[in-house]
Amino acid sequence: MSVISAAILLRFLGKSTSRLPQKWATLPDTKTFKRGIALLLVYLSIVFAGELIAILLGTNGIYNSYIISLNTSLYTPFLYGFLFLYTHTTWKRYSYVILYFVPLGYFISGGYYHPRSVLGGTAILVIYIPFFLAALIHLTDLLLESQNTWFKFRLRLTLTMLFSSIVSLIIQSFEWYYEDVYHSRPMIAFHIALLNMALYYISLTFIFMSESIKLYRKQRLIQTR
Repeated sequence: MSVISAAILLRFLGKSTSRLPQKWATLPDTKTFKRGIALLLVYLSIVFAGELIAILLGTNGIYNSYIISLNTSLYTPFLYGFLFLYTHTTWKRYSYVILYFVPLGYFISGGYYHPRSVLGGTAILVIYIPFFLAALIHLTDLLLESQNTWFKFRLRLTLTMLFSSIVSLIIQSFEWYYEDVYHSRPMIAFHIALLNMALYYISLTFIFMSESIKLYRKQRLIQTR
């Protein structure tokens, strides 16, 4: 379900940039928006490809932890790049760079890029805590410029990231702890984690579909004048 949602999201992301009215093309906000959408397109494309490969390997009983490590290392710069693009405070921009090197250093030091590696429970914390902090930092900067053209779009996107990361941290940390203690995974936690992932992509899909519809309506309105 998450893979299908990501594919739908990519489709509407592509359409959203093509529907921008020509007269907006030279506006600074529009240029930044288009660059941000391009970064998100790359981010989601990498996520989609990585998850698809991990699922295919997992269903065939092949180690896929290293795919998760590689995928996270590849898509994070583009996601943080989007946040960086819309953040104007210098120390906050550098914070994204530091937060990226936290999981990267963890993967390198733990040898998690090896095809036979298996990620431990601490990987959840290393991946999602920086993800949450990056979204939180962006939110604090975003609230200072509520008059920005794309404020609501960015706010919905940031809140979705925050909610998803919090739920992932709680559920998956509990799941791994339970497995370490009882050597089994509670199925209810597993299904909640999958549901949270699906809701994340569905929420992003809804956000971009809504933005695409609004852009389309504005374009039609300009054309009819």
